[in-house]
Amino acid sequence: MDLIFRSMCQRAPLGRTAMSANALFFEGRTVVWNGHIGEVVENPDTLSEVLVRLVGEKVIRTMAASDLTPLDSLDETNRDLPLAAVEADEWDKAAKRASACREIEAACDKTSAVADAAKMLGVQPRTVWRIQKRYRTDSKVSTLVSRKPGPKKGSRFLSLEREAIVHDVLEESYLKRERPSAGTATNDVELECKRRQLRPVCAQTIRNRLRAIDPKYVMQKRQGGKRAREKYKPVPGTLMATRPMELIEIDHTLADILLVSDDATRKVVGRPWLTLAVDVATRCVVGFHLSFDAPSSTSLAMCILSIVLPKDQLARYLDFDLLGVEWPCSGKFEVLLTDNGRDFHGAAVMRGCQEHGIELRYRPVGSPHWGGVIERLIGTMMGRLRMLPGATQRDVRAKDGQDVEKRACLTLSEFRQWLVTEIATHYHQVVHRGINMPPIEAWRMKSSTQISQPRELSDQECLRLFVDFLPYCERPISRVGINMNAMRYWSDELRDYVARGRKHAIRYDSRDIRRVYFVDPFGKVIVVNCVRQDVPQMSVQEWQKLGAAQRTTGAIQQRIDDRIAGHDANKALVASSEKASRQAHRDSNKKVERDKSLQARPLPVAEASPGNVASTFNPNRVPTPFKILEF
Repeated sequence: MDLIFRSMCQRAPLGRTAMSANALFFEGRTVVWNGHIGEVVENPDTLSEVLVRLVGEKVIRTMAASDLTPLDSLDETNRDLPLAAVEADEWDKAAKRASACREIEAACDKTSAVADAAKMLGVQPRTVWRIQKRYRTDSKVSTLVSRKPGPKKGSRFLSLEREAIVHDVLEESYLKRERPSAGTATNDVELECKRRQLRPVCAQTIRNRLRAIDPKYVMQKRQGGKRAREKYKPVPGTLMATRPMELIEIDHTLADILLVSDDATRKVVGRPWLTLAVDVATRCVVGFHLSFDAPSSTSLAMCILSIVLPKDQLARYLDFDLLGVEWPCSGKFEVLLTDNGRDFHGAAVMRGCQEHGIELRYRPVGSPHWGGVIERLIGTMMGRLRMLPGATQRDVRAKDGQDVEKRACLTLSEFRQWLVTEIATHYHQVVHRGINMPPIEAWRMKSSTQISQPRELSDQECLRLFVDFLPYCERPISRVGINMNAMRYWSDELRDYVARGRKHAIRYDSRDIRRVYFVDPFGKVIVVNCVRQDVPQMSVQEWQKLGAAQRTTGAIQQRIDDRIAGHDANKALVASSEKASRQAHRDSNKKVERDKSLQARPLPVAEASPGNVASTFNPNRVPTPFKILEF
């Protein structure tokens, strides 16, 4: 038994260090030592040592009181009672007893002092001695409040053997990640008791033991330490911001709603990603972005652009209506606080923040409470949109068998308009519990000291701000343009940068494959369009998937067979050519060797006869054509 129940094994509370071992580990008390259950046999009149007999052993051990932990509660519940919860009569009686105890402590003849105190309190002298003993352990009036008769709360009556069985079974069978039920633990205890021929433990007793375990310890063993820390770890401290646009929190979430396409079919497209930005000082929503694409540097760039732009200008760009409601929350900000997502750690995000004087901060790892403002805003918005048709709700049980896809009816633009209306006309106008006023009123009050209001940005300024946060890659500019994503991009403004022998930072919007961006040394953004005119608007991921699909569509097996046949034919052709060449080389070598051997050997001279003069061979004679002598 390496683990110990936390609430079963309560140590002496803080502030009671003066309590002696004689008071804490009285005779017969059940204790735990190094994971083993035992019983206090004798408690010498010391502050450091106790005699204990462990379960299953006959030997009595002398143990240090600091190594022991009481298995049952301290049973003196009145010590922990709030002072206001004690009745006035009981408190007066306890005050008189405390006064009598102080007189006994100061008296030289304690026997006479105890007798006098017994007469004053109307009790026997032995009762006064017991009161005095309790007062010595803790010199407080609350220590002497009368206790209720009967068994004290938390008392245990199981034998040591049965108590040890309950302790072991709960540790081994109940406190584990599979999270078995209490009934399973009860059955295991019953079987173990029958195996040892002991009386089974009542199911209610086991449930009482389970309720006595520290809930944090139970969650740590059954659900993991992370869940236990998220629920029980203290989270002191808060983020402080005193003026608008001083500290901005930003985060992404997958909205709990299904949207449909904008065309006539209105087919279900899916759930959109929502990026929100909130001002910590005023709790105002200062920016947002909606897209079906997963969070990326582009999502962050669009959200930052929506923060800086005045909302009237943003409404013209995104084609939504503010309905005449004021939304003054815009401008440049100082600090951006995000979580530790990969999309916030890119080089483009860091350099974009540095370029525009924004301090980029990250929450401590594993501490989501430092982003509590934006998390609360996301929770509020998700709760509001769950009332819309097509809402997926928070879980399967909340759907209650509804066909969510059949009820989906909002498009992305319609949902954007709903979100803007919800923010401007509801969220900003309702009292926020964190600041005890509506967010729009907090903005007006805290921004009244600002001298200038945010101005509208030109198209080139908006484009530069957007491009500075886009991802980029290094590419050379050749005579045919910029090669990216298996396509070429060209603009006449790139003529001065062609073939300079170095690579340039080419930025791209992952949502649109048709164009990339190049920032020249003078800070001007050059939009470089794709050379091909037949490429529709699609994301980089869609283009890559389309290329992969085109490479694998059609008569795949027929093309594979044709490739194999062509490869084999070429291989046979090369092999035949090599064989013929080798044969020709061998024949040529044979003839050369034969000629050499003939030249080295003397030729035979035939005897001349008068009748056969033509048979004489003359090597110097030039043969006539087609009459070449062969040897």
